[in-house]
Amino acid sequence: MKLEEAFATVLRGEDGKVVRLRHLWLRVFVQNSQRHPALVLELPSTLDYFIDGGRGFSVQVSQAPQSGLTYLRITSLEPELDPAFLVLCRYLLEESQRVDGAEASVEAFARSLEAFRDFLAKPRGRLGEDALRGLMAELTILEMILTAGKTPSAALRDWSGPFGNSKDFIFPSGHCVEVKSAHLPSLEVTISSLQQLEPANATLQLAVLPMERSDASDPEASNLLQLFDALADEADHDPVSRKLWRDAVHALGFDREDSYYADWWFRIGDILAFDVVDEFPRVRAVAVPAAVTSVTYRLNIASLADYASSLRLH
Repeated sequence: MKLEEAFATVLRGEDGKVVRLRHLWLRVFVQNSQRHPALVLELPSTLDYFIDGGRGFSVQVSQAPQSGLTYLRITSLEPELDPAFLVLCRYLLEESQRVDGAEASVEAFARSLEAFRDFLAKPRGRLGEDALRGLMAELTILEMILTAGKTPSAALRDWSGPFGNSKDFIFPSGHCVEVKSAHLPSLEVTISSLQQLEPANATLQLAVLPMERSDASDPEASNLLQLFDALADEADHDPVSRKLWRDAVHALGFDREDSYYADWWFRIGDILAFDVVDEFPRVRAVAVPAAVTSVTYRLNIASLADYASSLRLH
């Protein structure tokens, strides 16, 4: 059962209902915790350190009176399953399974929780050109999803990029899309982490948008704020999508009222899509020594013709 399906199952049930998730090392559950989604980890031993909550979620360590087992419960402050909490849960599950053994898995779980909390709390400044190119690319894909007929709330739930997920779009089917912009004519993209092109037991595509900076005199150029405002109008149709949009914009650190963003125009070429299958050229996590904590590399898109495909947004 996929994570989103597991949460849907428990939230349809009574308070306290749980569904166990598959995990390499630990007993992990999703739970209906007083009508709020929660991720629950059964601890192999009592923690000797404190873990705090963060923006949008609380953390509690408790002991079951009958069994004496200790549990770590991460509960969303929202009754609905919002994208930020879903991204957090996916991140914790992925990172805690990249190590060997239960104790190391608990440490990775706690360390990743702290990192995610710090990410959400980090103050944001103005976005630079690379970040704005990436935002323009993601907003363009979001617009395509809406044009295909998805409701704003469903489309915004698919959009994980603002919350630091390794994949920019994750669909209920399990299919993922990582979005990149690329300069012409080099058509190279930067892969900023090993996880961006790790399929993680799901189908994964790399979507590349050829994009160059332009100006208002270019009839083929698109303006970032105009696209942003059009999507904001779509999201303004109901309270759920309005909140999802507001949360995403807050996580991005994007200030709509800052005049700095008014004159960002881009000419966007035809979107390229590639299936990230087993033989797709990438740096694999299993090939990286444990002492290496981060990896960034560049891909030459011109060399990926064998993996070209049609973009799937569902």
